[in-house]
Amino acid sequence: MIGLQHLTGSGLTKRDLVPPSKVSYYNADSSKMKATLGSFYAEITYGFVSCHGWIDVHGSLSAPLLSWELCRDLRIVSKDFPKQIRARHTTTSGHERTHTKPSATKQSCHEAVTLDPPLSSATPLPSFNSPSEAKRYFLEDYKDVLVDKEDLRSAWLKTMAGSRMRIHLQDDAQPFAIHTPRLIPLTFRDAVKAELDSMMAQGVITPAGNEPSPWCHLMVVVAKPNGGIRITTDLSKLNNQVSRPAHPFTHSIRCHMKRGHQGTILHND
Repeated sequence: MIGLQHLTGSGLTKRDLVPPSKVSYYNADSSKMKATLGSFYAEITYGFVSCHGWIDVHGSLSAPLLSWELCRDLRIVSKDFPKQIRARHTTTSGHERTHTKPSATKQSCHEAVTLDPPLSSATPLPSFNSPSEAKRYFLEDYKDVLVDKEDLRSAWLKTMAGSRMRIHLQDDAQPFAIHTPRLIPLTFRDAVKAELDSMMAQGVITPAGNEPSPWCHLMVVVAKPNGGIRITTDLSKLNNQVSRPAHPFTHSIRCHMKRGHQGTILHND
């Protein structure tokens, strides 16, 4: 949780925030805090530990506040907090050093040991008092993706982030087109019509109309095991003529590759 001045100092603006959730926050004196201006998802690094989480922005907050979950994930507090840190009892007698319960006649000391919490990449979530409260939170916070199936069939799909997809053809690629449609089984026709209407409503496909094209592939209708149909396209002629980019790894994998072994087999004839 940060203030508006911290948001500006990080190079972000209010336009970069997602709408605030309806989760309420309270001060130490049980007074209710003002509503957040919005949130953003970020990577938080402290020392050699990093984690990810949602950061709420408050207009009246003068100093950043870290939640217990973030403090635990950043290893600022132990995973047992607010319980006491466990102590290891060490008994010393001459040159012997054992980890047994100290006695009154032997010298004893206490060495505090902080247990490092496991690193977690999961998004820290607020605490809930009941499952119903958690359900209301998730339904409200993720209402943009938790949609009904019927609503999804008629809702326009959001544009994906990133550059426009492009198919790179080989230099000697030959266009392929089939203009004679395949017959659809009578039992599938109503379902296919409904699926095509849904895909047009979502913006997945658009009617070609009278526009000619050197490429035209067959639609293939597949029956789902649990009922319904799935519309696919036979792009085998196109796939054989595209230039495929290499997919680089984000880290070196040479250390994980097995060493090659060479051998010689001699036959005594």
